Amino acid sequence: MLFVPKLGKKVARNAEFANMCFASPSGQGVFQVQIKDYQHIVDINARTCGCRRWQLTGVPCCHAISCLRSERIPPESVFAACYSVHAFRNAYGSNIWPCKDKTEWKNVNGPEVLPPVYEKKIGRPPKSRRKQPQEVQRKNGPTLSRHGVVIHCKHCSDAGHNSNGCKLKKMGFSTEEAKKLVAATRAMLAQEAEQAAAQATTNQQAEPEVQPHEECPINQELRQEGQVEPMTQASTTILSQMIGEVICTNSLQINIFYIPICVNHFFLQGSEPTSLSQPQGPLPDNAFITSNQPVRRPIALTTCTKAGKAAASRRGVVIHCKYCSDAGHNSTGCNYKKMGFTSEEAKELVATTRATLAQEAEQAATQATTNQQTEQAAINQESAKRKAARTSSNDANEATAKNSKPRKGAAANKS
Repeated sequence: MLFVPKLGKKVARNAEFANMCFASPSGQGVFQVQIKDYQHIVDINARTCGCRRWQLTGVPCCHAISCLRSERIPPESVFAACYSVHAFRNAYGSNIWPCKDKTEWKNVNGPEVLPPVYEKKIGRPPKSRRKQPQEVQRKNGPTLSRHGVVIHCKHCSDAGHNSNGCKLKKMGFSTEEAKKLVAATRAMLAQEAEQAAAQATTNQQAEPEVQPHEECPINQELRQEGQVEPMTQASTTILSQMIGEVICTNSLQINIFYIPICVNHFFLQGSEPTSLSQPQGPLPDNAFITSNQPVRRPIALTTCTKAGKAAASRRGVVIHCKYCSDAGHNSTGCNYKKMGFTSEEAKELVATTRATLAQEAEQAATQATTNQQTEQAAINQESAKRKAARTSSNDANEATAKNSKPRKGAAANKS
């Protein structure tokens, strides 16, 4: 199969970088490639690489070329079908009809094409770009952000929260008790993980492996030119699913190594267009391109746009109903309107309800003030009683002390 000439330059550049790669075979078309201090896993059968360049572009990267060299497979045999000359001719095979002179164009009274309307942005226009945190120089050097830093609690030494949000601290645990509890929980989780890993290893060893009758003939078949054509993107995806199903089925004694050749022949035979069935016009997008489209990320609302400013201005605003003048809903969700009340009756009913609630609130406040005053009077009376009892006891103690002291004259007469 012939490919476009521009593809050869890219493959030649990747082949130069492949000289610095060291490929170690792991069996069944899987390799571990080491380049400088990095390692990548390459699967020739699934046409995947750890750097994902092979999957995104359809052209083997330098890691894949180093693996293909060890298997004596030419890189041109694993190109995607969208780079072939046949696909190029189909894409540009339709005629481009020429246009007449501008003087012969018909006036269709269409809308006038104008430039987009300029929308003035909110705020003062910036004079300089926004600098990154590492670009802003402070007194002690650039200030770096703490984004991605995992905080730890000082009370329990656990990650994900600080001492103000520590649940163990709120439950009354001391620092030592909280740290012991966290350490015991971590040890228990580690022990459960080890047990699960050991159980998985035991189950994996207990399952019987499917032994192939012969050695893998994939590489031998691919070395012979002209026998097996390169597989398409659809055949590669379905091939991986079929191989997974065959490996899981232990009862069927099927040689799984002959499946890629059969599936490849099936898809290539069914995907070849004929002159009668090929529709005229531009071809649809290639399956490889459509399956590798980037996922569109959601855009957060900011105050730089009209929608973001409107959403920010509505925060904290209490809406009122035009029908009954009550707060918390609009006229569409008004219950009085649904119950059949007129606007005047609804407003009167709402005003009466508000007056009743205000009166009840005043009565509750007056009752609370009266209760507080009563409690304060009882407290004052109790304190006065305690003070009077304390004063009387002090007076009695002083009188007893005076009576117990002997007089100086009486002591002299006794002597």
